[in-house]
Amino acid sequence: HYGNKFTDAVIKSVKIPPGYEVKRPEYLFSFGEREKIPLILIAIVSVCLVFMITASLYESFKKPFVIILSVPMSLIGLFSVFYLFDVNFGRGGYAGLILLIGLSVNNGIILVDKMANSISKSGVKVKDLVYDDILISASFSRVRPILITNFTTIAGFIPFVFTKNIYSLWYPFAIAVSGGLLFSMLITLFVIPVFYKIIVK
Repeated sequence: HYGNKFTDAVIKSVKIPPGYEVKRPEYLFSFGEREKIPLILIAIVSVCLVFMITASLYESFKKPFVIILSVPMSLIGLFSVFYLFDVNFGRGGYAGLILLIGLSVNNGIILVDKMANSISKSGVKVKDLVYDDILISASFSRVRPILITNFTTIAGFIPFVFTKNIYSLWYPFAIAVSGGLLFSMLITLFVIPVFYKIIVK
């Protein structure tokens, strides 16, 4: 609060030549027009590449779509962490967002692959009463691998989080990856099986 008042006072005291203006820098989720377009393009290309690779492996469009749903879940966690902890969404946040797309998809792949194999081996249909039990059993069997892979990844970024160096690239980068992965990990385990039953028939 006092920092904002000081900044406003300094801006008002600056003598500006005609035709120029001084503006307060924008923080949180705002970024320049030059950075906005490349960031959006990179994110879209990343998601499309992941979708094409998984679609070619599964020879299906439904399963990759369920896997891709883990991406928006991780992004909700990412932006929530930046908002709650009032961290500036700088270049580190942009880089973390792109990395998070690839990492969060791993959770979906691990879970969807197990559920698909379990359903295929059992030969049950969606209308069968044991269908839900197989999905739940497959999900529980993947809890440990998902928790281990995500917590080990988050642990690698913990030192950067505790530095709290807001001027460093690594601080917002670590916040983005850790927050996004943590949220994605928890939500994916509960939501992906539901979407799998609805979409993959």
